[in-house]
Amino acid sequence: MEISIVQAAPGSPKTLSTFHPRFTYPIFGGEERIFGYQGLRINLRFSAHLLRPNLEILYDKKFKEVGDTEATDIEETLKEWTPEGGQIYNYYHLR
Repeated sequence: MEISIVQAAPGSPKTLSTFHPRFTYPIFGGEERIFGYQGLRINLRFSAHLLRPNLEILYDKKFKEVGDTEATDIEETLKEWTPEGGQIYNYYHLR
């Protein structure tokens, strides 16, 4: 997971700061694992002036639901940890 603060700039946003959180257990549980993805990459960007979140989820392969077992809903999981009442502007990409 990569978290960035970005600012609007001509062409594409300018990244002001980026970090990889050391601990994600409050969000993804004690094992800090996200079930159901291969080659997963999460980019969570916040606009510098409004802290509006933008979520990009990239993966090579996603687990197909079998009965009650399904891949972690990453967007839903992150909603309670973002401002704006959980509204996330997102992009999903299969690499």
